[in-house]
Amino acid sequence: MMRLRNLPNPMASSKVYRDTAILEYPRRIRHQEHPADYKALIKAEAAFRHQLFQAASASWGCMENLVMSPVTLLLNLGSIYMNSAGETEHELAKALHWARGKEAFQRGAEDLMATLVVSATLSLALVLKYTL
Repeated sequence: MMRLRNLPNPMASSKVYRDTAILEYPRRIRHQEHPADYKALIKAEAAFRHQLFQAASASWGCMENLVMSPVTLLLNLGSIYMNSAGETEHELAKALHWARGKEAFQRGAEDLMATLVVSATLSLALVLKYTL
């Protein structure tokens, strides 16, 4: 039986992810801390990703050999959005397809980052389990 005991920060302070860590593999990762904000951020990421790939395709003429991480770009622009004000804040929210405010963006981003880390850790643990 494998268990994930040492969660990296910021998940170490998250009750949901601490509770999830004691469950046996495989398990379903749940988004219980801020489900509405998490789901809204996932929808915003999908719209952002679609617009990003359309713009990249139009600029470069094709999508062959194009590698980029829309989630990384979304979260990096989101960190700028969190520290912006006025017109910059409005334009970044528009570019990010986000209308729920900064606090909701932060909560959704925290859940998304926690999910990505837990998923990556789970994947690595399963690889190690079945290859060693």
